[in-house]
Amino acid sequence: MKPLLRGLKKLASELSRDQKLVLVMDRLFCGIKLFELITAHGRYFICRAKYDRRVVVPWENKSIPVGEISHTELTIEYYRLSLRMVRSNLELGMKESEPWFLLTNLPSELASRTRIIHRYAERFEIEESFKDMKWFQKLEWQQIKKTSVIRILLFFIFIGWWFIWTLTLRHKELRTRAPNPKHCPSWFKSAWEAIYRLSWPDELRFTLLSP
Repeated sequence: MKPLLRGLKKLASELSRDQKLVLVMDRLFCGIKLFELITAHGRYFICRAKYDRRVVVPWENKSIPVGEISHTELTIEYYRLSLRMVRSNLELGMKESEPWFLLTNLPSELASRTRIIHRYAERFEIEESFKDMKWFQKLEWQQIKKTSVIRILLFFIFIGWWFIWTLTLRHKELRTRAPNPKHCPSWFKSAWEAIYRLSWPDELRFTLLSP
């Protein structure tokens, strides 16, 4: 956690306070030091909490597990911070055994309960991006030890991302979405595959001959 805190401090000092940055985090990052750092720099976060994460509710003088809260939205105290707790709906047939318990410092005038849930759901696309960076873009195989080489590599990677992102903004046919947000490929992979389909028409593609 300490390297992450140092990195976020440096990032926060370089970003303009006018930028509405919202960090979306999984249960592993649910901690008071990280929350206080983000809040102190005027940023926002949405973080999922484990079922047994203890918080203080208005009707109790002691902390209780967040999973025992039946409200879909409630103001709670987590250590020294006053936060919003947003719970997703749990319906029959859902794959997960429990709803999402989301802690956030976003005020209600900036984000509704539904908006917060949707923003957290976008995290699954980020996970797909991590996988693509490691495997699809072959960054897992880059055995680099020099900082200068890493900077050059990232420079060209960012140029490629910017180029593809610009194309997706200008051409609607490059924007594809899966019906299930948890199985949605990253925007990079979706755009890359769409560009490949448009660049290679069916009549120019090779097909294997059946034996």
